[in-house]
Amino acid sequence: MKKPINKIIIVMLIIIPIIMGIAAAAKYTGYIDYDSIYNPKNYESNFDEGTVIAVMQPVEWCGTEQEYIDHGVFDDIDYSQINIISKCTEPSDDKLGDVILIQLTDPGREMVLAVIETLKSNQYVIYSMPNYRESPEGSGDVGTTDETYEYYLTDGVFEFEIKGNGTEILALYKNNMLVSSAIGSQIYVAGKDFDTLTAFYWSGLDTMKPIQNSISFMYQEVMDAPLKPVTEPLYGDVPSVYLTGDITDMSKQTRVTLGMKYVSETQTIEGYVSAKWQGNYSLNFDKKNYAIKVYKDENCKKKLKTKFKDWDSSNNYVLKANWIDSTQARNIVSARLYSTLPGSTMPNGSTGVIDGFPVRLYLNGEYRGLYTWNKPKKGWTFGLDNEDGSELLYSAEYGLGSCLFERRYSRDKWWELQFPDEHESADEMDRVTGFVAECTDEEFRNHIGEYMDFDSLLNFYVFSQIIMNIDGCGKNTNMATLDGNLWYIRPYDLDAVFGIEWYGWKLKNYTTDMSEEYMRNNVLWRKLEDNFPKEIYDRYILLRNNQLSEENVLMAFQSFMNEIGEEYYAEDLQRWSNQPSRNYMYNQIVNFVNTRYPYLDEYMEKFNS
Repeated sequence: MKKPINKIIIVMLIIIPIIMGIAAAAKYTGYIDYDSIYNPKNYESNFDEGTVIAVMQPVEWCGTEQEYIDHGVFDDIDYSQINIISKCTEPSDDKLGDVILIQLTDPGREMVLAVIETLKSNQYVIYSMPNYRESPEGSGDVGTTDETYEYYLTDGVFEFEIKGNGTEILALYKNNMLVSSAIGSQIYVAGKDFDTLTAFYWSGLDTMKPIQNSISFMYQEVMDAPLKPVTEPLYGDVPSVYLTGDITDMSKQTRVTLGMKYVSETQTIEGYVSAKWQGNYSLNFDKKNYAIKVYKDENCKKKLKTKFKDWDSSNNYVLKANWIDSTQARNIVSARLYSTLPGSTMPNGSTGVIDGFPVRLYLNGEYRGLYTWNKPKKGWTFGLDNEDGSELLYSAEYGLGSCLFERRYSRDKWWELQFPDEHESADEMDRVTGFVAECTDEEFRNHIGEYMDFDSLLNFYVFSQIIMNIDGCGKNTNMATLDGNLWYIRPYDLDAVFGIEWYGWKLKNYTTDMSEEYMRNNVLWRKLEDNFPKEIYDRYILLRNNQLSEENVLMAFQSFMNEIGEEYYAEDLQRWSNQPSRNYMYNQIVNFVNTRYPYLDEYMEKFNS
């Protein structure tokens, strides 16, 4: 379903009252805390004398600049550094006061945060990122857009896709009061008590122009939204995969050719696979992973490329056994959650994390249990296709040496090249691993952004703390670069998370101090903690209250596990009665979340001091 966003759709200066009702600050219902308010990149280079914070105050008056100051809002701030450059900008609801643009003459980080906190405590609504600039002419006229969009509802998840290069913010309201919000294209609506869903469209996180488009949907419109069209498989369909052939000689290094038939409700795919075992320690498990390449012919010369979900077309996949995780959900759900985090998309549009869907696997007619058909840690998962050496992908296979950033990559080569197939130079990896290993704290603070994407560092760290990604503190980490200079770090192999041990037989202590016991063993995470504690805390608050909230996390698991259903879970457990985590299903994940989050809320305060 496609519709144009109406040009009459109200500019952001007008729709903000609809969002917020009469409340504002972070501790008040209705305040949306945007990512880059606290993004250090903005404070390092984007702030100058043109910096403007756009706000709206929820009181019924308009005044001059001096009257604003006399009103007592800035009593605790040196208001000589504040210049109110625009006021009384025609609010849509005269009960809520006016929109003002506050320009800072000294836009240092501390000053900006002080102004933001003061505004929040006085119930101002901050709706423009603080890196907004007026137009060169000073008119403030930044224009509107006229984009088309599509929207879908799939198993309780509402998705709004704008056909433009920008950022969406989705919010649910009940009686004009905010119920919940999410930065990005998706928001959970199942079981929510709301009457309106409003989608806001920002031109981009780098400019944050204050005049934008929005559109609102009534509750029934949301509930009647169409399913998102997917190529394969449909939601709720668990395809069957049949492999036939001799696997006696198959190993992690030796491939064998097997016949393959894939059968779903809507499609049958027949061909051959070149298969080998996949994994490291998992090779010792009864139920093993298969790395497969799909071909049309038995000689494996003609690739049979297939397209699943919204993935790129490929013939390279992993059939993941998920032996230590009987839910089959931890790896995929965790990766999907990571892909929703602000700043998780690389410039080429890829999130660089795996995805997958459940299947039932048969080998020579024998049922082998539930598996997931996954993207691999290969170039196409990261959107890499240039094999000239500028685009690279490495994976940390060991919790040692350069994988812990203790020394340069060339001294041990513990990182394993995943893309392209061959690349002899160690220069690119030496540059980043050597910098982290050898730099001083001051050099790390001032220059880490020249080597590694800072958003990915904060996201990875906070994400790992929340889900207890112990295995990812050294190994099970991927790093990709698009130009040989700036690296993006991503998690991988997320089955031993949300409270289970890496072998699946027992549970972890949900209140484990990840920092002291695991994170600080890695030089990268130790230096991030020591040099950017406030940024870590701010990112934790952002993610914990939005994409990684208890509600979003549990609904993501519920959605995936509902897709499999009790019948197939029972069938799998009957086939593999010795599965180590057979008793650690959804209720265990709920218990983990209910224990881990309160612990982290207190624990993370140490980064806020």
